[in-house]
Amino acid sequence: MLTLRPATENDVPVIAAISRNAFWSNFPALEPGAADHPGYRDLVSDRQQAEALDLWPGIWIAEFDGLPGGWGTRAVGGNEITEMWVHSAFQGKGAGTALIGRLLGEIFAEGHHEAWIETHLRNAGAIRLYQRMGFAPDHEKKHFSEGLGREVPLVRMRCGLRHRV
Repeated sequence: MLTLRPATENDVPVIAAISRNAFWSNFPALEPGAADHPGYRDLVSDRQQAEALDLWPGIWIAEFDGLPGGWGTRAVGGNEITEMWVHSAFQGKGAGTALIGRLLGEIFAEGHHEAWIETHLRNAGAIRLYQRMGFAPDHEKKHFSEGLGREVPLVRMRCGLRHRV
C-alpha cells in the first residue's frame, strides 16, 4: 500500500539513496558519457547528500508497505516543486503521482494559482507524468553543469491550479 509521510532527520540517508538510484538509473541515457566523466559520480553523490540534509524538513516520502520509494519537495512558501525522485524499483507504481498531488495541494492551499516544475528536456517519463498531472511545457532553457562542463537542456512546465480541490 502506498502512503505519504513527512520526512524526519533520520530519513536523510534514505533520501540521498533514492536520489542516487533515480539519477543514475536515468541520467546516463539523457546525457551520454555523464557516468564516465571524471569525478562526476562523487560530485553528484555529495550534492545529493547535502540536499537531503538541507531539505528534509519539507520533504514528503512515498512509502510502499513501509519501504521508502520516492520523495518530493517544493520551495518553502513558493509555487515550485523543486525536487521529485522515485527509486527505479518503484517507478510506475503511483509514487510520483501521489507526491505531486500532495505538493500541488499545498501550493494551492497557500493561495497560489499556478505551480512550476523543471526536468531534463529528454526525460520523457517525467514529462509524461507531469503532463498527466496537468503541467504543460512553458519554456526550454539551458543549465550549465559544472560537473559535466557543459550545458544541459531543461524544460520548465507550468500547471494552473485555479480549479484544483
